[in-house]
Amino acid sequence: MNRVPRIAIPALAALTLLNACGRSTTTAEPAATPTPAAVTPCANADLGVTVTVEEEDSTFALMSVLNKSTGTCAVAGWLTVTLLTAGKQATKVGSTRVDEPGPSTEVVLRAGEAASAGLRWTACVKADEGCGVGNIVRYDVGLSGAGRTAELAGFPTSKKNNIAWKELQIGTLQPAGVTIGAW
Repeated sequence: MNRVPRIAIPALAALTLLNACGRSTTTAEPAATPTPAAVTPCANADLGVTVTVEEEDSTFALMSVLNKSTGTCAVAGWLTVTLLTAGKQATKVGSTRVDEPGPSTEVVLRAGEAASAGLRWTACVKADEGCGVGNIVRYDVGLSGAGRTAELAGFPTSKKNNIAWKELQIGTLQPAGVTIGAW
């Protein structure tokens, strides 16, 4: 039968007591690095959109999306764009979202900052089947289509009152400084 020497038991007890009273054997977790708060998505009410054509017969416009709020918010992807009649009825204009001038990225907008996107359309004659005719361009940052009215700039008066679109291509929202060329 094995016997533990008498000195071993008091020595083991002393080591246990010293360990309990002395330094801790556990290591402290490093402090968590604070992460920045997520930026709130922009609401329609935060934004003002201007649709600008540079040439009278152009079928391309630049949409400038300005953060009119006093806070910071973010936009990403595409705007929903709807052509409305004077009676504010939506026309039946088909639209396609395109990755122009490049893929979608989140754009953080501080108060007064703007993003932009391109808008290309197929023009049509009022009498053509499938031709939507209106004079109000509505934008929405979501998919509801129940957004706000965009300001029209550079449209000749005759076209501003009779915008005739058969098909729309809506480009991705891009940060300021990205060139949005006529694609």
